Amino acid sequence: MPSFSEIQNLTHYRSKGGVAKLVDKLQSQNFMRRDRDGKLIPGYSFFSIPFPGTVQAGFPSPADEGYTEPSRIDLYDFLVKHPKDTFLHQVSGDSMTEAGIYDGDLVLSERTNDLPIGKIVIASVNGNCTVKRLRRNADQQIYLQAESADHDDIYSDEGHLIEVLAVVKSVIRRFEPITNK
Repeated sequence: MPSFSEIQNLTHYRSKGGVAKLVDKLQSQNFMRRDRDGKLIPGYSFFSIPFPGTVQAGFPSPADEGYTEPSRIDLYDFLVKHPKDTFLHQVSGDSMTEAGIYDGDLVLSERTNDLPIGKIVIASVNGNCTVKRLRRNADQQIYLQAESADHDDIYSDEGHLIEVLAVVKSVIRRFEPITNK
């Protein structure tokens, strides 16, 4: 975060007293806070976005009578439970489209030491990473299931060394709607 002098230069305030009032207001709204050493750091609201609530995907519900200021949500806090074990990968390819994961999507994953059978995972196959669903067949053999008819599953008995690295927790996609003209 910038210092008081840097904020003064950025905002063109004439006095540090004006900057102090601005910083106080930003602190009261949780956009800034101070660390143990008194330095300014981002607050809870710094990375948050307005969160007015739910929206129906089925039958429309009546809008609220009066407007109220929406609460805020920090997507990092919402998505990331264990920061040191969390990673973001961009997907390349189309082997997981039937699971709703498309080329160019981002997947948020969390490192695991478990074998999360049935979950979508990031796995290393002979040193190369892939995203697939982890399965176990009737013979108790572990394999990686592609979720597209155009791709084969990956079995460890076919010379593939499979190592599960992380479990996919979220998929992030930039929405670009198709418009009809």
